[in-house]
Amino acid sequence: MVMQNLGYFQLQAKPGVWDVRLAPGRGKELYELVVPTASSADGGGLQWLGYGRGGADDEGTVADARTAVVSDFTGPITQLRVRKRAGKELEPLLEQPAEEGDGAG
Repeated sequence: MVMQNLGYFQLQAKPGVWDVRLAPGRGKELYELVVPTASSADGGGLQWLGYGRGGADDEGTVADARTAVVSDFTGPITQLRVRKRAGKELEPLLEQPAEEGDGAG
C-alpha cells in the first residue's frame, strides 16, 4: 500500500516475497517505477524512498514491479523509487475538484 500523502509504502506483516507495483489509476498514469542500476548515483543501493525530479536521481531502469523480500522486521530497507513520466512533470497527482458552474457533471 502506498501512502500518497505521507510518501512511504508498507507491506502486510506477513513474511514472503512480494511484487510491489503501482496500482492502476492516476498515480500509474503520472509515475513510473524505477529500479536503480549499479551505475546510478546511489550505486544501486536500496536504502531510501525517493521521488525523482530530474538529474542523477532518475537514473535506472523502468520496471512494472519491484520484488521485496520480507523475512523479518529487522531486514534491509527496500527502496521504492518513482519518477514522473515524460510529459507529465507538471500534472498534479491529486486533481482539483471541479468548481460549481463550470459545466462539469
